[in-house]
Amino acid sequence: MGRLGVDVETAQAIVESALAGHKAVSIVDGTRKVDVTVQLTADSRATESDIRAIRIPTKLGSQVSLGDIANIERVNGPIQVSRENGQRRVVIVANVRGRDLGTFAEDVQAKVITSARLPQGYSFEYAGTYEQLKSGKQRLMVAVPITFVTAFILLMLTLGNFNYALLVCTGIPFAV
Repeated sequence: MGRLGVDVETAQAIVESALAGHKAVSIVDGTRKVDVTVQLTADSRATESDIRAIRIPTKLGSQVSLGDIANIERVNGPIQVSRENGQRRVVIVANVRGRDLGTFAEDVQAKVITSARLPQGYSFEYAGTYEQLKSGKQRLMVAVPITFVTAFILLMLTLGNFNYALLVCTGIPFAV
């Protein structure tokens, strides 16, 4: 029991229903299922004083206002708490203009490494287009040498001479 004989779970459910809404019932309309949600109107929950005025029943049968049993204040906080693998996740997005993505990301990483002191249990990773760039570079580091070796072998088989094949392959970097 909370202050003034108010059941904390009941008060929490009333406040949650009033502000965020609560599914009261589902109605089946032919093949459609429609949820009916109970919530205060936007005008009834627009200000802190409106929220303080929400009525909460007591164990004695009377009602008290939420402001009598709780401190109501507006604070800034996350709009959404995202989780991945059971851990909180914050995404920071940047659009790069006037620079190439690779050097920009390397500069950011250098700054983060030298200036960011993360508490124990925190970590950071770089993802998105930069991650795709790194993955593409790794694949090219394998694919390009294999392509050159294959081209060299095919030239050797076609021309029948190691020196001619080598001569043709030395022109490939200049052609690029």
